[in-house]
Amino acid sequence: MDLAEREPEPKMLFGEFWSQGELCILFADTNVGKSVLAVQIANSITRHRPIRPFALKARSAKVLYVDFELSTQQFYTRYRDEKGNYNFNEKFIRAGFNPGADMPPEGYSYDDYVIAGIEYKIQLVRAGVLIIDNITCLRGGIENAAVALALTVAFATAHMVYVVPAKDAKTATIVFSDSLDPDEEVPIEKIKALKLTAVAGGKAAAVEHKTEKHSLSATLPADTKLVYGSVTYGLFTRGEKPALLVYHPKAILGGATGKDATVGEKAATEIVPVADGGKVKFQFIVSGKPVAEADVNVALPDGKKEKVKTDKEGFTPAFDAAGRYAVYAKHVETKAGEVDGKKYEQVSHYATLVADAPAKAK
Repeated sequence: MDLAEREPEPKMLFGEFWSQGELCILFADTNVGKSVLAVQIANSITRHRPIRPFALKARSAKVLYVDFELSTQQFYTRYRDEKGNYNFNEKFIRAGFNPGADMPPEGYSYDDYVIAGIEYKIQLVRAGVLIIDNITCLRGGIENAAVALALTVAFATAHMVYVVPAKDAKTATIVFSDSLDPDEEVPIEKIKALKLTAVAGGKAAAVEHKTEKHSLSATLPADTKLVYGSVTYGLFTRGEKPALLVYHPKAILGGATGKDATVGEKAATEIVPVADGGKVKFQFIVSGKPVAEADVNVALPDGKKEKVKTDKEGFTPAFDAAGRYAVYAKHVETKAGEVDGKKYEQVSHYATLVADAPAKAK
């Protein structure tokens, strides 16, 4: 529910048989064309060409096709003819099984080792769709639900409101996405009521923004060090308790940390970057006070994502990678109210942060 309340409506990938975010298992007798159909579906998604009569409503996406069935040479032979090779779209990414790879380290099962490799590849290429041919090649087999679930979790990403500063610090792009790039599948109108404030030269000033096709854009005052805001997204009524969703995005410019990167008690919730001996850690704060044992989601500069817990002072573990971080955390406030005639019992506050960690001095 925590993820679903922020996700756009799933769109069809292969008619009503398969939509975005779904786990779909294709089964049939041997040698009836399952692998060929799987490749056709992957090709359809990458090229955004539906296989009639099955509808394709989702936009073109990267597909990671994990092939346990064919060797590279066998795949090459199957998809060429006397006229030459078939040219797959660049978004079609095939990964094969390497029988010569090292065995799993002590304490790790074979399945866990393979799943970890697939999850790493998903994050590395930023795939939007995963196809495995076929999952029974994992020793856990199709009856092992943990295999399918573990791979599904790799795609469990949440949409957040992020303020993304340009490299020259003169402008910022505001996105509602599961990354720092605009999501073309999500209407931006629901966050255009965002109120932004920039802190420059020690003074705070309101920042106007304009609505683009898939994002908002804003021009920042000179010497801006901190940009923050708040927007009420709307009601989520599919959970156990109706909730009002409120986002609190923040961005740090110029490498400010600690007190210089803090909004303070006037912020319902915020995440603060803090320098820690050449590393950076993040403090989750609600109404000016640190929150212990909170779940904090961190997207690292290399694209990997980690979910960590805060300590008793609200700090995450320290990270040593230089580059841009995207961080978010959630705080639930027990507070009843009403919006447009609809009642809610709690407020879900989502704090986000975009900040750059400098490279270590040599």
